[in-house]
Amino acid sequence: MSNSFFKFKQFIVDHSDCAMKVGTDGVLIGAWCYKDCRADNEKANITSDVCKELKFENAMFNVLDIGTGSGLISLMIAQRFENAKIDAVEIDLDAFSCAKNNFFNSPWKERLNVINSSIEDFIPINNSSQNGNIDILEAACAELNNKSGSREQKKYDLIVSNPPYFENSLKSDCNKRTKARHTDSLSYETLIRKSASLLASQGILSLIYPYEADGKIEALCKENLLFCKRKSFVKGNPNSPIKRVLAEFSFSDSEFVLISDTFSIEIERQHYTNEYISLTKDFYLKM
Repeated sequence: MSNSFFKFKQFIVDHSDCAMKVGTDGVLIGAWCYKDCRADNEKANITSDVCKELKFENAMFNVLDIGTGSGLISLMIAQRFENAKIDAVEIDLDAFSCAKNNFFNSPWKERLNVINSSIEDFIPINNSSQNGNIDILEAACAELNNKSGSREQKKYDLIVSNPPYFENSLKSDCNKRTKARHTDSLSYETLIRKSASLLASQGILSLIYPYEADGKIEALCKENLLFCKRKSFVKGNPNSPIKRVLAEFSFSDSEFVLISDTFSIEIERQHYTNEYISLTKDFYLKM
């Protein structure tokens, strides 16, 4: 039986009531997203001017975590960026409760807010109450204000997601696990369309998804005027096929695509590569 919690260097994640437990995908995107690419210039053969188009660590910025689950990615971003204010959306009530408790018990509870909602129904509200459901009347008023134009809708500088990725495959008997894993509950189309509507003009959408979905994701993003700025291909080990894609998109249309070299997680079983250690060493206890 797996542990009900996972301990990182600066926080603990209780995932006892979450359908999807803490895993490598969440850690990858939490550590990789919104990362300054300039350190990779030489390796990726990218000009410094292109890298500077992406905005990074110094400014105050708003973050949206879609499908937060236990809250892992939000917690990692809160640790990395002291000026990040994070809204995390989670449709499953049990996972929402886990994230709420994890946020409250973290060192960054003042900057973390979790909302129990589908992303389709999510209404961003400025100055919403922390670590709990947004009040129904407040949400209704916000929606009316948005429709009437009396309040400008909140936009996000970074939107991040580790979305469900199984399509047309055998579903689990556990409805919560099915919802967390299958695109029936959150399609790529809905995710990208909604993200585009909530993203600031200079914002970044950061995603992790299976390699097989790469073409579809890029096409959907282009339909929504989002263009790839940075991408990493992830392999389990040097001899295995590409398993995951880490990708970032923005509204800025450029002929340049920022692509880091493909990296592997392990050299062999439980012997991690330097790239993976460098990416995750601020989080894992034994890195």
